[in-house]
Amino acid sequence: MTAFIEHRWKVGSLVTLIVLLGGVLRLFAFAHDHVINSDGIVYIQQAKALHYGLFHLLTSCTSSVSIYPVLIEIGYRLVGDWVLSARIISLLAGTLVLIPLYGLLRRFHDAMISSLALLVFAVNPSFVAWSHAIIRDPLFWVFLTAGIYFFVSHLEDLKGRHLVLSVLCFLSAACARIEAVFFVLVSFCCLVFFQQKSRLKRTVIFVSPVLAFLFGIVFVGFVTGKDFLEFLRLGMVADSFSGLAKGYVKVREHLTSLAESPPAGFSPYFFSYVRNLTWLIALGTVVVYVIRAFFLPFFILFLIGIRDGGRGVKKDLRLFYLSLLSLVAFLVLYGQVISSWSMFTRFAGLFLLPSFVFMGFGLERIADYAGGRLKASKQTICWVLFLAVLAVSLPKSLTPKEESAKSVFKEVGEHVASLEPRERAVFVKGNMEEIPLV
Repeated sequence: MTAFIEHRWKVGSLVTLIVLLGGVLRLFAFAHDHVINSDGIVYIQQAKALHYGLFHLLTSCTSSVSIYPVLIEIGYRLVGDWVLSARIISLLAGTLVLIPLYGLLRRFHDAMISSLALLVFAVNPSFVAWSHAIIRDPLFWVFLTAGIYFFVSHLEDLKGRHLVLSVLCFLSAACARIEAVFFVLVSFCCLVFFQQKSRLKRTVIFVSPVLAFLFGIVFVGFVTGKDFLEFLRLGMVADSFSGLAKGYVKVREHLTSLAESPPAGFSPYFFSYVRNLTWLIALGTVVVYVIRAFFLPFFILFLIGIRDGGRGVKKDLRLFYLSLLSLVAFLVLYGQVISSWSMFTRFAGLFLLPSFVFMGFGLERIADYAGGRLKASKQTICWVLFLAVLAVSLPKSLTPKEESAKSVFKEVGEHVASLEPRERAVFVKGNMEEIPLV
């Protein structure tokens, strides 16, 4: 019993250190990035509208309202600064996502491999860089990962409370980014078609919070006279399918025009080939950004893990569920590119989080292979891998995100702040076609 307690204490200490390391890296990026993203202004404006009761201004810049401005407004009451409140919320959410992610990894791997995989995510340069920005994604990540963890736990023990917690987390994630609705649909299908015991009972348990949530939104909208369903962009889910076809057709039409009258310096056949490979270009775009989100050295481990973990998909409903989520997430990202031709590494979190358990399978394969070749214990190999992960990722994660392209904004702000007098507002124009609000 004493040995068991000592083991649990060591594991807990290691996981705590990894979470703290992830938090410190995100705090470092927080302290060295002085430029806020363009769409962050929208969330701060909505938070101000909530704070001052100007509800008619909530959708003056965008048609949707997420949970993020609500939390910014609450944070403002505590810290007294809109930008600081928004960034602290992202910082906390971007760090807290490590906790449910570790719980998910432990469903499939031992404590050492789970800790190692958690370290890979904690020091991932892409997620370190985005975890302090004024965006909805960190909130989305933490709720989405918690929802996946609770649903996988339900598949193990069939406890109703895990199912309820799962759907509540998915709904919270949907209030941050509407793409979480697809995870609700996949989870519902998993219960209906693949749940063997008490299928009807568990489906009712899962659907009840969703219906209560929608009823509450409709009721509040009826009382206030506002369409809150539209605020949550639920209509976007239905319109996304038609938008997918429209976006694809529009691009092909433009490429057809270019093929008929190619610009100087281009082969007369170039745009004809591009026109017929539009679908492949979109696919390549998604793959490239997914690789960037994983970080190339870690993506190789992920590919190794797919080979080993993929063998258990047919036997393990939990792995099948995560694979299905990952497939749907990839298709959603593909649809995003086809319809709007915009993509960022932070969007790839939609795919990375449900598929991250395969990273553990890749690390386990490397540890077993190296241990056999070097005649070393698995624990020793894991510690070496710990050092290797830190050596590969820390230099990039600790590089301040102060590129020359963004430094100019800081210089403009400092110049405006130095002007006298300061009685009037100063408007700085920008090309919104070059600065999309996402």
